Amino acid sequence: MSIVMKIIITSHGGFCTGILESYEMLAGKSNLLIALPLTPDDTGQYKKRLTQYLSANKTESILILCDLCGGTPYNESYAAYLRNPEKIGVVSGLNLGMLLETAFAAENGTKLDDLVEIAIDAGHKGIKKAEEDEKKSQEIEF
Repeated sequence: MSIVMKIIITSHGGFCTGILESYEMLAGKSNLLIALPLTPDDTGQYKKRLTQYLSANKTESILILCDLCGGTPYNESYAAYLRNPEKIGVVSGLNLGMLLETAFAAENGTKLDDLVEIAIDAGHKGIKKAEEDEKKSQEIEF
């Protein structure tokens, strides 16, 4: 598959803009990333904005990171994926660790299919109970 050039971060409400802001606080601005929120008063504009963005960037591969499987942002992204699976990848369960690792890999030219797997792996690895990291807790003084 082709090299990823853009990552769309999408969510219900401002979650995607907030997580992009957190990303930029940690890693700086990236031309690869765009936030595309579904607004509470959306009247079909989300689908239109997503379609317009994808049409304007149709020569590039695009990974779409969604907050939740089954909601409008995911469903519209999935529909776009079905129309063009060679150029679009979709992953749900967005978290900051997933975004950081995925964006860094994309900056280094990782292919779309590999980037999808990186996103899933980073998302899973970022979920831990505090007690699971006993070695680090021994290094922290309370």
